[in-house]
Amino acid sequence: MRILYLNIVSPVSFVRLYDQQKKVAEQTWVTEKNVGSDLLKRLDDFLSQQNLDLKTLTHIAVHPGPGSFTSARLSVTVANTLAWSLNIPVVTAPDETALFKEAAQSGVHFDHGVMPFYDRPPSVTLRETSR
Repeated sequence: MRILYLNIVSPVSFVRLYDQQKKVAEQTWVTEKNVGSDLLKRLDDFLSQQNLDLKTLTHIAVHPGPGSFTSARLSVTVANTLAWSLNIPVVTAPDETALFKEAAQSGVHFDHGVMPFYDRPPSVTLRETSR
């Protein structure tokens, strides 16, 4: 198994690469308010540093939350998109134990996306309409 694991819902975000259940690379950073623009740049840098061909991955894993609405939604969206485009499973994993258990129980192809877990309901303000 070769797994790319994303976590941006914690105060310290990270992207990790696992090969045969061993962590072979990791990049961490402090999660800030610009998480949306920051994640893709950091992920691209990480993949370049590792000289990683995405086609060698067998799974994408993501920490689904709880976390902020933006962090949880963004991390799951990126994970689902990568897994779908590579046709590999995506699994939710709040920690390494769950990561390897979920990956072992998954199939070999993308069959469904995962959902984020929010720390509270989103606060959405509706626009007032003129009469």
